[in-house]
Amino acid sequence: MTDVSRLVHLTYGINASATTIGTAPGSFAPLLPRSTPTSFFPRSRAVIERPLANADGRRLARIQGVKDIAELSLPLEFKGADSNTGAGVTTNWESKLEQGNLLASLFGGVGTLTTAGAAPTVSSGSGTSLTVSSTVIANNDIILFTTSVGTEIRQVASGGGTTTLTLDRAMVGTATAATTVIRAARYTMATATTIHTPVWFDAEGENWRRRFSDCQPSSMVLNIPNAGLVEADFAFMPNDYADNAETPTPSFAAPTAGSPVVSGGSAFFIGSTAFMLRAARLTVNVGMVMRETTTGVNGVRGGVASDKSNIMLEGELYVGDNSGSIGELVDDSGTPTLDSILGTDAATGASITSLDLSLAVGTAAGAALYIRIPAADLRSPGVREGGPFAVLPFQAMATGASPLTLGVF
Repeated sequence: MTDVSRLVHLTYGINASATTIGTAPGSFAPLLPRSTPTSFFPRSRAVIERPLANADGRRLARIQGVKDIAELSLPLEFKGADSNTGAGVTTNWESKLEQGNLLASLFGGVGTLTTAGAAPTVSSGSGTSLTVSSTVIANNDIILFTTSVGTEIRQVASGGGTTTLTLDRAMVGTATAATTVIRAARYTMATATTIHTPVWFDAEGENWRRRFSDCQPSSMVLNIPNAGLVEADFAFMPNDYADNAETPTPSFAAPTAGSPVVSGGSAFFIGSTAFMLRAARLTVNVGMVMRETTTGVNGVRGGVASDKSNIMLEGELYVGDNSGSIGELVDDSGTPTLDSILGTDAATGASITSLDLSLAVGTAAGAALYIRIPAADLRSPGVREGGPFAVLPFQAMATGASPLTLGVF
């Protein structure tokens, strides 16, 4: 029977360690691509042509070369964590997230575990100070809590291990007493980590199956619409693949995960100032370079994350007078000003001032995320026409030794 292209059963698992090559993971978990993952379809080998001089000018048959190990593209919905009540997660976050081990591979480490204990509740709070009912929240934890203006998400800058916390930026409202504080899975990029743990993928159609081994993380792009589903596009670079025996009747299995994260009512901050953001996209590229070697079955053996300088958040900001604190970027007032981003208030040769950015998407446990770039080099080509509006397109390049933190609720 002819295959139907969209009927693909895709699972994956992460290697036992960053230096384990050639040994399959002990378990595989399902993935649900948001479109047909065609890069996982059966591939051919490279071929070696033989235009050899000979007595009668005949064409000679080609020789089989190595397998096609071109990059794998994986389009996913970005989902939250399964059953996230705010209580401590002390075993692993990855089993609660569809994309958990993909993030662990890409970031070079698993999600940071949270201190054991029940979810704390809010006692009081305003500005950057939040008082909670217990001491289980640690420094750098990313937390979701309720205020007088709705749900807000912040990172704990200091005070962890006590009941009085200092947040990375001021809350907009006043914290609502007796409401639950939810803690997130936290993935932090470290530029000093160059060896990342690879993953394996097992893709099966109706009459074919391929297992891609030791796939090195290359990139992730989070597309965050003004209103709608957050999409995650991952890319991995395999070492090899094999034709495995098909399962007689592969059955549907939903991944363990929360709900898809949906944009709408998101919060974008530069420092503690909220701005209207549109057309947002986060790009995380680790500069993966495969080791070329004759001892690799296809001429490569593993890879190295050689350059993490291409991590950026981009989008557009509305330019105006910010009447009623609507969240517009103003030319000569506020922090930052339009002048300061464009550099028109600076002298030639002056150093760029890094900015602390955050973007919270989603408002509920199991369906929210938080992006923080604590030291961003924010650049722009200048104000542009965006429909009837004046907008500032920008790229915020993440700098520093820990350029990016991602929280998933």
